[in-house]
Amino acid sequence: FYCIVNIIAEREFFPEFFGPNFTWENVFPAAKSLWDNKENEIGSQEIRDLLSKKNASKEAASLVLDLFRN
Repeated sequence: FYCIVNIIAEREFFPEFFGPNFTWENVFPAAKSLWDNKENEIGSQEIRDLLSKKNASKEAASLVLDLFRN
């Protein structure tokens, strides 16, 4: 995955279009589907829950400190 939300969720939550797949014919229907699909509300809550479990600043600082310690 390239989209940070998909990486965090470990699944394709948002369609990813790059290179020759980034066309109006591909992007518009996918965007409309995201807008119209009520299941996205559940997925959005799942992402919020995943993001709120940890303190990102503390996690990042800890990882940086670990690099200097080793």
